Formats: sequence, C-alpha cells, structure tokens
Amino acid sequence: MALIREEGPDTSPTTSVTPNIAVGGVDCSVVLTAAGVFGGLFAHDAADEITITGAGFSNKVQVTSFDSTQSYINMLPVVAESHIVAEHAASYLCVVSISAESVTAGAADEFGFGVFRNNGTVDGSGGYTNVHSHRKVGGGGGDTGSISLSGIIPIEVDDTIEVWVWNEDGTDNIVIDDITISLVMIGAGSAFLPLN
Repeated sequence: MALIREEGPDTSPTTSVTPNIAVGGVDCSVVLTAAGVFGGLFAHDAADEITITGAGFSNKVQVTSFDSTQSYINMLPVVAESHIVAEHAASYLCVVSISAESVTAGAADEFGFGVFRNNGTVDGSGGYTNVHSHRKVGGGGGDTGSISLSGIIPIEVDDTIEVWVWNEDGTDNIVIDDITISLVMIGAGSAFLPLN
C-alpha cells in the first residue's frame, strides 16, 4: 500500500491511499481526510425569540440565534449569516442540538426543525430530510424542550448550511435558548476516484 500526500499548504485536507482497489475493473484511489475538515456555530443562553409569520413548513424561517464559532479547519462558520460555508465537496456528519421554549402568550404548538443549504433549499427539495425533528412545547411560556438532529449529508463547495424552524400548528413564535450545529467531513465527494 503506497501513501501519497498531495503537495500544498498544511491545511490541505486530503491524503490519498492506493491499496490496489478495483471497482468495476478500474483501479481506484481512496481519498481520506488528513488535516481534518470540521467546524460549527453555537449560542449559549441566547434567549432569542424567532418570529413565525405563518403556519406550516412553507413558512419556515432561518434560525439566526448563533453568536459564536466552534473550532474549525477547512470550512468557514459565519456568525453574521448564521451559516457554515463548505470549502470541500464531501459527505459530512451533521449534528444539531437545540434547547427551545414556548413564548409567554403562545399556545401549545408543534415546531419542526431542519438542516437546509443555500438559503433554505436543497436543490429545490424539502431540505436534508434525514436531518430534521419535531417538538411540541406547551403554551403560556416557560415550557422548554430539547431537540436533537443528526445525519450524514452531501455538501458541495461553497454550499451554505443553515438550521431552519417552522410552526406546524400556528403563528406562535419560539425562543431559542441554546443551539449548536457541527459539521465533520467523513468521506470524499466520491468514495473511489479512478486512477489515470
């Protein structure tokens, strides 16, 4: 097995390993991460009320409660835009943790949360459907719920990754107390690259 390190700056995320793998009769190279590709955003004790203007998924709004970046390499978390910009096309493990509560004047409502890319879309579909969750919080304020989302998602270069929320039942707002989104590259865009 030959180990071939690609030339470039120390932040180069790829190292190629050539272990004599053939796929469909074609010799291939496996691409693995070396320096690492990861990053994220978070907010702690934000108490940020998200305004909901209409009921249902079609009225989803971006969660803009983030106020800090996590450690990151080879990606760009942007607090001002509440998104993470991908610098490498690959498969990523996406993990989101949220603590949210009902508003004082609100009724009991079910809220949906999901991860989307490029300002609320994934190629025109309903988002990363494997990274979503629903949580019902009681009315009258103070009912706090914990929400977890995780899954493996494909990301392209320059995609922006965001968290969005919607009220399934009405137009009551929700308060985001704590939120974290983390992305870790776990595989190259193509698991096997043909050798020339």
